Amino acid sequence: DVKYLVNRVDWDHFVTLENGKKVIKMAYSNYFWQENNGYCPATWNHYAEQLMMYYLYAAKDDTSKQDSLDLYHGFTRHIGKYKGDELIHCYTNALFIHQFSHCFIDFRNLKTDDNIDWFKNSVEATLANREYCIDQTWSKSYGENSWGLTAFQGEKCYKVFGAPPWGFGKPIEQELDGSVAPYAALSSIVFTPKESLKALEYFNTIEGLNKKYGLCDSYNLDSGYISDCYIGIDKGPTIIMLDNYQNETVWKYFMCCDMTKKALEKLNFIKGEEK
Repeated sequence: DVKYLVNRVDWDHFVTLENGKKVIKMAYSNYFWQENNGYCPATWNHYAEQLMMYYLYAAKDDTSKQDSLDLYHGFTRHIGKYKGDELIHCYTNALFIHQFSHCFIDFRNLKTDDNIDWFKNSVEATLANREYCIDQTWSKSYGENSWGLTAFQGEKCYKVFGAPPWGFGKPIEQELDGSVAPYAALSSIVFTPKESLKALEYFNTIEGLNKKYGLCDSYNLDSGYISDCYIGIDKGPTIIMLDNYQNETVWKYFMCCDMTKKALEKLNFIKGEEK
């Protein structure tokens, strides 16, 4: 069952110390990283899509509260803003990193001991992503209803686009090419319902974008490219977030689970008043 799967994961195999703080190694493969004993040299030492991993770590029966807190507090919170309130961001700040963990954990009313409102953080990240797209007046693709910079299948290859605030201490170089990933705006519908619904209406006006399994992965109005593929890791959060917006099904059942309650208590995520 689920409890068995959670408890059998050896998280300590991936936990390491970096600058005196506990962080999680990103991956393991004897084929790719033989010179590093099989471990990917990169770690989750900054904010990205890994919030769910701290939940899974804390959900184990044999994980202590202190170890759970040490790991959660181990990553650096890089703070910046773009035409709005400050937010915690990652290096490229692709929008998916602000969405994935929220598919399951309902952060709307969770209070943390580090005074971070992770739900509001994703709201601000989504608004910044949209504003940055609006500011790209050089492209026919970007506008108030045509936005969404994230990881996606592009015209020639898989790409990762993001929006400021980004970089760690200095701006990053990013060459936008006019591509938009519809799932970015739709997976943020719980954060920006008005803006995301308007984007959905616009996406449905683009000829050839809505096919057998719904909206394709990306489009580019500058080049005329319409993706012909669907990616599970993009469709998954879209479907879950659309349902969370309408019915809160996943949120409701996930948050009432005893394992979830135990893990959030270990992490000092306390349910506050309804907003």
